[in-house]
Amino acid sequence: MADAELLIDEETGEELIITATGEPPLSDHEKERFARCKEIINAGIVSFIIVGAAIKEVIEKRYFRAEYTSVEDWAKDTFDMGRKRVYQLAWAAEVVIDDLQIDIDEIKNDSQKLSKILDSRQAPKNEAQAAALLRAPKEERAAIWQKTVEKYGDKVTAKCVTNVIRDEIGVRLEDKRQKAKREPSEEKKGPHKPFTDAFDEFWRQVNAAYMDDWKKVPKKDVVKRLELILDYIKNH
Repeated sequence: MADAELLIDEETGEELIITATGEPPLSDHEKERFARCKEIINAGIVSFIIVGAAIKEVIEKRYFRAEYTSVEDWAKDTFDMGRKRVYQLAWAAEVVIDDLQIDIDEIKNDSQKLSKILDSRQAPKNEAQAAALLRAPKEERAAIWQKTVEKYGDKVTAKCVTNVIRDEIGVRLEDKRQKAKREPSEEKKGPHKPFTDAFDEFWRQVNAAYMDDWKKVPKKDVVKRLELILDYIKNH
């Protein structure tokens, strides 16, 4: 935690408050909103959407700047919440608010409206479902959620969301791969079978890693190896 500094303007004699981040101090409205966000997060018993939205607001408006240089330090000091958890909640709420177009102002103080939205499957009922939806391209999340609800109804789970993403996105990736195979090679005789088989297997592994959200195979490792291959081809 970094304390805000109090300075005196030599010319006017007015007090100047410098926040931990060097930004302007919080306005009265921001202080009020910040206090409300902390109350919601501290309660921790309401919907992940409401808690995540409060964290999202703190991050976007940088309310923490009065005493902290980062949202991570603020969350750790105030709620003993790690960086990963902070962003998990914020991103899950972002899916609901931004991608599924749920008006947070309409539901944050109205538990009945929130329950109605969740019961009607307009938005994920739990954080795991929202987190699974994050694996889909941002512009396709609303459509993916709708297809998941249509397919599974009241039995929607995080795995159901992942299955729909795999079916929708995976099929498209496979179509692209098949199209690439059909396109004529620079050489009339085309690529050799061992190379084609190896490439197809590599593609399947990359797609599997993507569907697993890069948990077992880090995305950066895949990118690094691709860069090595491209560099080798360009220079030989």
